[in-house]
Amino acid sequence: MVELCPNHPQSALALSRCHRCGRSFCPDCLVSFRGGLYDACCKDATLRDFAASSGQTSAFKIASAWARLGAAVIDLFVVLIPIGPVIYAGYRLSGVPFENFVDSSSWQSWATNAFTAVIWTLYEAILVTLRGATVGKSVAGLRVVNLDGSPVRAPGAWSRAVSKYVFNLTQWVGVADTLMIFTRQRRTLDDRIAKTLVVEASSVAPR
Repeated sequence: MVELCPNHPQSALALSRCHRCGRSFCPDCLVSFRGGLYDACCKDATLRDFAASSGQTSAFKIASAWARLGAAVIDLFVVLIPIGPVIYAGYRLSGVPFENFVDSSSWQSWATNAFTAVIWTLYEAILVTLRGATVGKSVAGLRVVNLDGSPVRAPGAWSRAVSKYVFNLTQWVGVADTLMIFTRQRRTLDDRIAKTLVVEASSVAPR
């Protein structure tokens, strides 16, 4: 059965679903708000909900610390797929004991570290820009969004990815950054720099 816009059944334009009620409408009947599309009635209800909330982030379901840790473990294994063979090859070529390889001054170690930095940053930045989540966050049902719930664009995704990698290069800052997922809004240092928030995907509009 062909779906028709309830308000403009004669419209030939492609229909989209309202994020709140799930009914299909033509583009003339929908408005965008906080990353989602809403018909007139649902828009008013959503605005009332938003006005009644105590802050920008209170309408979202903040991702739990354990969900974020689980997502990070999954991401680690995903990124090790391209990085692992390069680390092993660099170690074999360097002739340095493995426990000293990463911190050695050999060109193989420098090249391996540079490759690791590029892969980690590209993985994080590109997936957050295109999908709002890395593989680990997708599996855990999480999404990275701006503070108003809108999708993160390229500048925010890149600043988040680069700052996260830089923080993890230093032991103490990296540990402090990770422990911030146990704070009230679970916002890490890189989240604060990029002005982002990690939430449950079900609480924001689908990408």
